[in-house]
Amino acid sequence: MSTAQQRWTQEFLDQARQDADSAADQVAADVYAHDAVHGVNRLLMNAVCPAATLPVELQGIVHRFLTETAVLPSWADEALIERCEGFFSEHGLLSSAILCCASLPECYLDAYDAPVLASTTQLVKHVNRRVLQTAHMVVSTMQPGGMRPNGPGLIAAQRVRLMHAAVRHLLTQQAAKAKAEGTSAYWDGAHGKPINQESMAFVILTFSYVGIRAIETLGLIDLDDPEDHALEMREAYVHTWSVIGHVMGVREDLLARSYDEAQFLFETIKRRRKGASAASQEMAHALMQWMEDVLPFPLKSLPRELTVQLIGEEDAALLGIALDEPQHASQHFWEKAFHVVADIADKLDEHPFIGKAAMTMFHFLTATLFRQNQQWTDGAFALPITLQEAWAPPTERQQNLDKAGGSEMFLAAMEADSPGF
Repeated sequence: MSTAQQRWTQEFLDQARQDADSAADQVAADVYAHDAVHGVNRLLMNAVCPAATLPVELQGIVHRFLTETAVLPSWADEALIERCEGFFSEHGLLSSAILCCASLPECYLDAYDAPVLASTTQLVKHVNRRVLQTAHMVVSTMQPGGMRPNGPGLIAAQRVRLMHAAVRHLLTQQAAKAKAEGTSAYWDGAHGKPINQESMAFVILTFSYVGIRAIETLGLIDLDDPEDHALEMREAYVHTWSVIGHVMGVREDLLARSYDEAQFLFETIKRRRKGASAASQEMAHALMQWMEDVLPFPLKSLPRELTVQLIGEEDAALLGIALDEPQHASQHFWEKAFHVVADIADKLDEHPFIGKAAMTMFHFLTATLFRQNQQWTDGAFALPITLQEAWAPPTERQQNLDKAGGSEMFLAAMEADSPGF
């Protein structure tokens, strides 16, 4: 029996469901003591969008928490984190696609949390907002220097932790009220506490293990090529996300310290929580439909095709995602499109249309979000300039657009030059 098997037993994970995040929960409780449910709602809004300011007395509570928890764990390895950041700068162009076609679908397969997500976060009605928030967190934490002191990733991770605490408090209050009134609650207490430690650990693994698994599936790293350093890279990727998980309030004994541990823990928790539900299928349908609406015609079949490839046909079917025979027949299309991204800088001039199509999967899923949410684009959700430069094709036009300052300008120019999109 491996160390992971000895540590993460069924009994251990059962206990993890009864544990949440006492430090962040205390913030929510203190805010509630000052301003009841209204205060917790304001805390939630501030965690999601810092521009939504809090009263001075509540801001003091939040500021103390942010100051006390802005610390990386003692085992954080700066060299591994920097290596992960460099890898993300190189391959993060696909981050939106992997988020939407792998990480989020895996979360939707959580039979316990999916109904809560659907009921409390309006993931069906406001898909673009939820994807924007998650994509912002990923880019903030993965960008160069993101997890350094006062880095945007460190702050983003802390705010996600506060958001979880606020939602947990509201769910607990609603459950108590529902019990007293004899009505149904969003959260079933038989599954432990809402947004518990098992749940949070699983979410981190959908970014770490599932993210690197997707990158391997897309063929962007070669495990058999010693010069590719793929084995070292995936260890750095898992390590960095475990550091992020620590900042988000996940207990250290639920954080993977290696790729093998991440794989074991992900598969173990998934077996405990996986299931089909009307809520999960509704969210998956809304997510697929949003991507299809956003993408240009040549790529409209890609979201479903890619989701099936990245999470498996059986799990995709649980979410109501299936491919017809013509799509199965073109199963190599996604490979062609995404392999182009790996060397987009070299191939763009040779294959301008294919290059733009591959770039589109990222730009339409990210830049369109910015365009649809103008109230959130005042710097808070802007794509960092370091990543704009790393992910942009090396054309004179793009260099000029970078200087002018914006992925949105790049998108507008790309659309103007591409009448077929």
